[in-house]
Amino acid sequence: MVDQNFARKLKNAKVSQRPTLPFEREEMLRILAALDPCVGQTAPRGRDNPGRFRSLVLILRWTGLRIGDTVNLSSEKIEGNKLRLYTQKTGVHVCGVLPDFVVKTLETVPRINERFFFWAGAGNLEIAVSGWQK
Repeated sequence: MVDQNFARKLKNAKVSQRPTLPFEREEMLRILAALDPCVGQTAPRGRDNPGRFRSLVLILRWTGLRIGDTVNLSSEKIEGNKLRLYTQKTGVHVCGVLPDFVVKTLETVPRINERFFFWAGAGNLEIAVSGWQK
C-alpha cells in the first residue's frame, strides 16, 4: 500500500521575528514635543489631556506594555516605583522598575476614578482603549 499523505514530506516553517525595539531618543523627543502645543488646554470635561497623553506615552515607552494593559493600569499595580501585573492578552507576569520621572508624571494624572489612571473603570475597556488609540 502506498502512503498518500503528502503532508508528511513537509517540513516545519521557520519563523524569525525581529524584536520590537523601543523608540530612539530623537524619536521619543519628537513624540513628546508633539504634545507641547496642547499643554495647558483642557478637554470638555476639564481634564488635562496633554498631561494624560504624556503619562500614557511614558508608561508605554518605559514598560513595553500593550495599550490595553496601559489603559487598564490601576494604582494597586504600582508600589513606589515598582510595577507588577499580569497582562490581559497572554496572562504573562510583568514586573519592573519605573524611572522616578515616570512615577512623578503618573502621580499628576488627573483621574476620573481613584483606582485607574487612564479610564473610568466603568463601561467597556475596549471602547476606552480605542479612544486612546485614536
